Amino acid sequence: MDFTASVTDTDGYIVKYEWDFDGDGTYDQDTGLSLTASYTYTAAGSYNAKVRVTDDGGASVVSSAVTVTVNSAANQPPVVSSITASPNSGTAPFTTTFTISGSDPDGTIAQYELDFDGNGTYDATIGTSPVSHTYTTKGNFAAKVRVTDDQGATATGTITVTVAEAAAGTA
Repeated sequence: MDFTASVTDTDGYIVKYEWDFDGDGTYDQDTGLSLTASYTYTAAGSYNAKVRVTDDGGASVVSSAVTVTVNSAANQPPVVSSITASPNSGTAPFTTTFTISGSDPDGTIAQYELDFDGNGTYDATIGTSPVSHTYTTKGNFAAKVRVTDDQGATATGTITVTVAEAAAGTA
C-alpha cells in the first residue's frame, strides 16, 4: 500500500517523515525527506496507520489515524493427501476401514465425508479418520471422500473397493 503525507511548515522546513503502519506506536519506517512510503500488510485485519513529521527546529506532529482494512487472500482449497481401504477387497459381508488424510495450505481440515458406494450421496460425515464400513453386496465400488476446510472449500478423492459374492452355503 502506498502512503503520501502533505504537510507544510510555516517557520522552517520538514526534515523527517516516520511511519507507523499498524498503529502500535512504533514507527516502522523513516523515509527522511520523502513524503511517500510503501508498506505490505501480510495479515488480514484493520490497522490505524499514522505518520509523524518533524521539522528543522525539532517540533513534530502526528497525523490522525487512517484506518487500513486488509482482507484475507482467497481461500486455497484443501488437498486429499491419501485414501486407503484396509483391506480393499473381500467377500460379502465385508468390512473395511478407510483412512483418509488431508491438508489445507491456509487453514485446517474441518470434516471428512464418505460416499461408500460412489452413488453421489455422502453416507458418513466424520471429524477425523479412520472409519469402518460393511459392504453386504458384491461389486466394485468407487468409494469417494470429500475433504472440507475451515473456510468451506472442498477436495475429493476416490478409491476402489472390490467385494466378491459369498460362496453358496457360506455366510
